[in-house]
Amino acid sequence: MAIELTERLLAQIDGYLKGTLSVSESENFKKRLQNEPELQEEVRLQQQLFNTLGTEEWHSIHASNNKERLTELKSKIRSKEYQSLSANIRN
Repeated sequence: MAIELTERLLAQIDGYLKGTLSVSESENFKKRLQNEPELQEEVRLQQQLFNTLGTEEWHSIHASNNKERLTELKSKIRSKEYQSLSANIRN
């Protein structure tokens, strides 16, 4: 089952990754993360995009609601080639 990425959910993920959620929002989000593998995956992808693109470019893509660009970037991050390269860099 795919997770529905609503504007609200994307804002929550963004706030979670930036540490801007309130204490209660953060606690609720963490509880949800524990129970939803699809959300965990989306948060990992968003974190990788943020780390790869940097703050400025990520915000311009995210704010523009450019779903095609986001889909393309997520596809690249999910690729075996990227995952292999990422693992090699970590090692």
